[in-house]
Amino acid sequence: MKLKDINKRLDAVLNYIMKKETTCKICKENNISARTLRRWAKSYHENGISGLEPKPTIPKNQSNNRKGH
Repeated sequence: MKLKDINKRLDAVLNYIMKKETTCKICKENNISARTLRRWAKSYHENGISGLEPKPTIPKNQSNNRKGH
């Protein structure tokens, strides 16, 4: 992820934590859901700025993808 993108997430989280803007406004400005914003805030609280880096997505049933092959 680009540093610019992490900074956007950080700005959104800090505005949320410090209640500078409403959750709705932050979400609309960043095109995210309130759930995503809460997850980002939790991850930032637990892991600092590195918690705002995206996690790789892995299919839930990755081991099942090979069945029948």
